[in-house]
Amino acid sequence: DGCRSYKYLYEEAAGGGPMVQHCYLQITPFSIADGRWGTKTESMVGQWPGWTSGTTGLRLTGFTPHEVTPGERFTLTLHGVQLPYSQNKGQDLSSRQRIKIVGMADDCKAEVPQAVKGVGCARTLRTTAATSQYRQAVGGAPSSRQSVVFAHCSTRPSTADSERATFERLSIQSVQTTQQYKVCYCDGKKARCHENEWLEVPGSITVAGSSYSWSSSPASPVLRKLGPTSEVQLTIRRPPFSDYRDPASWEMKIVRHYFGCSVDHDAEKFPCNPTAGATASCTEQTVGNPNEATWTVGMVLEHTVQRSDVGLYTVCFRTDAEA
Repeated sequence: DGCRSYKYLYEEAAGGGPMVQHCYLQITPFSIADGRWGTKTESMVGQWPGWTSGTTGLRLTGFTPHEVTPGERFTLTLHGVQLPYSQNKGQDLSSRQRIKIVGMADDCKAEVPQAVKGVGCARTLRTTAATSQYRQAVGGAPSSRQSVVFAHCSTRPSTADSERATFERLSIQSVQTTQQYKVCYCDGKKARCHENEWLEVPGSITVAGSSYSWSSSPASPVLRKLGPTSEVQLTIRRPPFSDYRDPASWEMKIVRHYFGCSVDHDAEKFPCNPTAGATASCTEQTVGNPNEATWTVGMVLEHTVQRSDVGLYTVCFRTDAEA
């Protein structure tokens, strides 16, 4: 796992002899202290001429897991050396650590993809002084430039020590193709993470793609445009010959986008049919052909919509009750 600390000896030889240089790389971690180990007074501090010692500083070695099941919650454990931690609770900064999950092609100040749940980062408009290259590129002389970054994130570790930090209740939804994501880390020692303080953690997360897709009629249902008594048709389909399970056994549910697919269908806002009542998922559908099924879902009356109901919702799906 590499070294945690070092000690180095440098001695000039007497009488013109060869000088002595030794470097010791130490694996076993030591507690932070002043002077000789175990010394209770300052009498021995500085009494070891020629010796220099220290730690390697913050070093990120990776994380687990590297593959996750689409839509299922998982726990991410980050591994490293000299992560911010102290047994003295008054000096412990481990709760300030933050992670974010972004696409492999993105940098660490990018927005978290919509498929990633459990990681929240605020949108920030950053203003910086314009460089001469920027002024020349835009054909003018602006004194500043603005950029959008997503650097202030809220996901904190549930447990942590000097070599690991654990982040729970994360999930990543699937899209039509297999996707890879990377993990970014900020130690939080400055109380708030700025865009230049994020570090990329070695490794990647792979999420398998889904051959299933869905569509709605109308294509973009918005309650205030549809009226107080509204219905939406949701159709889920698969490529021919990709699976032979009967679409009559398929189940669908609609949930708030930040919950993920582990919660029950929101039957109060989206009743599956007038007589179904509150159910964990919608199981009554119309099978149009061997590779698709359509659900007719109601939408709540407009006058009953609360401020907390406004936002995005996710369509979840499984091929049968055992999937």
